[in-house]
Amino acid sequence: MQQRIEGTGNLLNEDGTLAHRGYATRAVLTYNRESIKAPAWKIKEWDFYQVSNDDYCVQLTIGHVSYAGEVSIRFFEFESGYRADFSQMLLLPFGRLGMPRSAESGDLEYRSKKVEMAFRVTGGGRKLAARTAGDRGTPPIEIGIELEQPDPLGIVMATSFDEDRRTVR
Repeated sequence: MQQRIEGTGNLLNEDGTLAHRGYATRAVLTYNRESIKAPAWKIKEWDFYQVSNDDYCVQLTIGHVSYAGEVSIRFFEFESGYRADFSQMLLLPFGRLGMPRSAESGDLEYRSKKVEMAFRVTGGGRKLAARTAGDRGTPPIEIGIELEQPDPLGIVMATSFDEDRRTVR
């Protein structure tokens, strides 16, 4: 059974375990990175957005698993089956992406020769932007999406990756 997180607080307890497990319709938990007890090479951080309707789906990701990272764009057109994918792997980012402590107030941006991606908080929502020049058979991609917040259909998830589901490690 899924648990809805209603209150505010820290994502992690002082011992590094997940303080709250479940989902919320907005980011009510603060990401307190200093409470992570896992070695640096085991830390996973990412910001992911999926925006879709009956015809299209766009997925944007900036994230890392410490020793490797990825900036990716996925676009699907359901009726035709058309799909465009772009992915840039990042070697040894180890937290250099500057992940914000809260999706409600933090901006995130990545720039390279191949891709530009930004997730910015605005007065009434969020702006998602991505641009690639195209390569290896992938067409150029340019995306600009404005979202209202709070979004009644938005979901923020808090979950662990351990098999026993008790810790974030």
